[in-house]
Amino acid sequence: MSFRFSLLTVLIMSLSFAAAPSTQPTAATDAQKNACKLSAKQRASQDANKYTPEQLKEAEELYQAANKNWRSVEAKACLEKLVAKYPDLNRTGCALLYLGQYATGVERVKLLKEAIEKHSDCFYFDGCQVGGYGRYVLLLTHMEVGNHEEARKLSDELKQDYADAIDHKGNLIVSMLP
Repeated sequence: MSFRFSLLTVLIMSLSFAAAPSTQPTAATDAQKNACKLSAKQRASQDANKYTPEQLKEAEELYQAANKNWRSVEAKACLEKLVAKYPDLNRTGCALLYLGQYATGVERVKLLKEAIEKHSDCFYFDGCQVGGYGRYVLLLTHMEVGNHEEARKLSDELKQDYADAIDHKGNLIVSMLP
């Protein structure tokens, strides 16, 4: 099976699902958002047990360098370096998920699965969890190519294990499921 995806395609799919009456996104409550942000801080604080402040600073600089222009070759190189050099940091999960979102084809699926399998416990500082959001992006990817059985499995996982997970806008991911 051939996979070809673009960020624009996933965005359009997200918007079209969100526009459907049965899938209007539901904003998380302030308490839910705060709980997700607290989880993000707690997960990131675990990194200090394994890495020096200098290493954490370097990792954050790589991440922020990519943040300046996510779609650039330089951003991809920074994220790849972060993943290779610091394979178990909280930010690594975020970086891997970004790499997966910008990849196409089989590489996209591979990177998204890796983010889910190895970094589901990682969070962006806005409270968006790699485990929940990664599954959502992979679900949309499977839907796009007609792989509805895999999409259904991911939907079930999201409902069971990530009911309180939010996207970057603070919407409950389960409320956006097709």
